[in-house]
Amino acid sequence: YDYARTGFYFVTICSARRVPLFCTITAGRTRLLPAGSLVAEVLAELGSTLPGVTVDCSAIMPDHIHIVFSLGTGARPLAVAVHRLKSLSTTR
Repeated sequence: YDYARTGFYFVTICSARRVPLFCTITAGRTRLLPAGSLVAEVLAELGSTLPGVTVDCSAIMPDHIHIVFSLGTGARPLAVAVHRLKSLSTTR
């Protein structure tokens, strides 16, 4: 499949060894941990760094993140968007 085609793509990214790095859930309430806050910031900025790529929605869970990417005309392939998210999050 050509993941550079326009459309919506659902991506799940898990932490290494499924360690709960991103948030805690207590009594039905979610509280972002520092790593989760950092990922949320990178997700918010991602569209401005990659033309044609939009983060349509996302959900940060304790040990994984769900993201819906929208690739428009002229957008870079999905792998570039995922790589940029991981790279920026790790660097920061």
